[in-house]
Amino acid sequence: MKKNITVPFFIPHRGCPHQCVFCNQHSITGESNRISTELINQRVMEYVSGKDLVAQIGFFGGTFTALPLDEQETYLKVACELKKSGHIHSIRLSTRPDSVSDIICNMLKHYGVDTVEIGVQSFDNDVLYASERGHSREDSINALKLLREYGFRTGIQLMPGLPSSTYQSDIESAKTAAELNPDDLRIYPTVVIENTRLARLYQEGLYTPLSLEQAVGICAQIYAIFEPLCTNIIRIGLHALSDAESVISGPYHTAFGFLVKSRYYRSIMEAKLPSSSNDNIEFSAELPAQNYEEYIGNKKDNILYLEKKYNIRINYHRGTNLRFEPVSL
Repeated sequence: MKKNITVPFFIPHRGCPHQCVFCNQHSITGESNRISTELINQRVMEYVSGKDLVAQIGFFGGTFTALPLDEQETYLKVACELKKSGHIHSIRLSTRPDSVSDIICNMLKHYGVDTVEIGVQSFDNDVLYASERGHSREDSINALKLLREYGFRTGIQLMPGLPSSTYQSDIESAKTAAELNPDDLRIYPTVVIENTRLARLYQEGLYTPLSLEQAVGICAQIYAIFEPLCTNIIRIGLHALSDAESVISGPYHTAFGFLVKSRYYRSIMEAKLPSSSNDNIEFSAELPAQNYEEYIGNKKDNILYLEKKYNIRINYHRGTNLRFEPVSL
């Protein structure tokens, strides 16, 4: 099977009507210069030349579809030519919910764009207002429906832990997102980045970020909502930042996605444990090989958690199906 890769191009803050409270994309992406058509061609060739893989171009950061139309076309023309020549397989971009229209959709279709990701962040209007997003829940719903009508593959980005959010509002946003049936999903728990309004709110004691434990718990619940669906969960947690010191506070962890999946699989194991009032039972546990490390947890913390909570012992091994069997009393 050929490897799938994305050749990324970042346009930090380009096209954005304003700066949201949480955002400092120069710190997040590590890029600040305007990209050129020469750079697009050069980077794609560096990624794909002589390699047997399936590549796509991705335009991330900023608000692509709010760029001046001639600038959008400049980028899309070169991407379209690379797609026609077979150097890339597809084109994706990210944008805001209130920057999607029939005119935009027609242009994107003309240049062969395949996937459009929407920075929804939340479906709660109070959270969107407090985060200075400048769009509403209805904007997100309408944008996703319009993209579907035009036949685009759709993606949603969610940000648990934004100002004014609660555990319940984050879960309700995830449920709304699931009802819209996106093809792709990214989950980015909110962290406090320097040189943002959120950083000032945090320093003034007006915003409290999620702890790592809280963020893992909420994101594990969101993962559980989408895991039974056909949604491709592309990312959980920020990529490793180019300058980790730019994170002032919040649930930033280089292995955040693993922690979330591990917490989800812990809940699956716990549900499978036979109920018993007897202590000191020893169990033989067969753990599916496909997600073996996530079942065990970081430093075996899932196994240790279950052993301590239920006062049992667990001998585990790789297998094909999840199964717990008592072996002694």
